[in-house]
Amino acid sequence: MEPNQVLQDIDSGKSLPNVEVFRFNRLRTIINFVLYTLVAIALVAAGLYFSGSLNPNAGGVYYGAISVWALLVLASLWRAWNKLRDLMSADTNVLVVAPFGVILRQRNRVKNWSFEEFPETTQVVSNRQIESIYLNRKGRSFDQMLVDDGSFGPMPAIARALDQYRRQ
Repeated sequence: MEPNQVLQDIDSGKSLPNVEVFRFNRLRTIINFVLYTLVAIALVAAGLYFSGSLNPNAGGVYYGAISVWALLVLASLWRAWNKLRDLMSADTNVLVVAPFGVILRQRNRVKNWSFEEFPETTQVVSNRQIESIYLNRKGRSFDQMLVDDGSFGPMPAIARALDQYRRQ
């Protein structure tokens, strides 16, 4: 099936047989956005607080500490910005698993992977929880990242749907 047609059918409320739809989890993304923003603010506050205690005559150590601090602030702000962009298009974000493959619409961009081209999956597990899921070509690992957080629902449910439809 055509990915855009499947997404139009889902958007119009049609129920499609043998298709599992995972909607975007707005609450989890809001929490992530707030936490990344708070981390950036805390890093800026800590940097300002400790800036007086750094010895400017230390040379490389001084500039190294400033560089590491700036990179941490930048990384936190970048993650917060990405979560905000996810929230701005949250109503249209959807993950579809069907017998023909996987369709991901996120930030108004559509990506699709057929199970013929990507027959294998890799799941990254940490502390007995699935952290991310990758779709792989035959004989490859970590080829195309599908999801890396629970923003589309419980990761075990997504992994079960992938295994179920991939084997059909």
